[in-house]
Amino acid sequence: MREIKFRIWDSGEKSMCRNATIKQYMEAPEIVVPDGEKFNVMQYTGIKDKNGVEIYEGDVCKYKNSSPSCPDTIFAISWDNKQARFCETYSTYIGDGSFLCSDKMEIIGNIYQNPELLK
Repeated sequence: MREIKFRIWDSGEKSMCRNATIKQYMEAPEIVVPDGEKFNVMQYTGIKDKNGVEIYEGDVCKYKNSSPSCPDTIFAISWDNKQARFCETYSTYIGDGSFLCSDKMEIIGNIYQNPELLK
């Protein structure tokens, strides 16, 4: 059975909270509390990178290409509602999810703390 876990980006504190429960944040992928602080909820994909690190929505990953002539591929992990699956997201399109099954994929950051990685 797949583990269902979440982490939360607190945009007010600029910090990541891990191990959130479904009961705490059941209704929305983004929670706004009365004082205006924003919390972005990210789900665990059920997949680990080549180092055994859990991959969540919002992680920025690098795929190490086998050929030295091809540059490494960098992408963010997101949920695709139309296809009901996690996938890799690039600046101009959504991938087919093929990199998510690779032992050559490594987390190098996340979209909140390291947005520059996707430029």
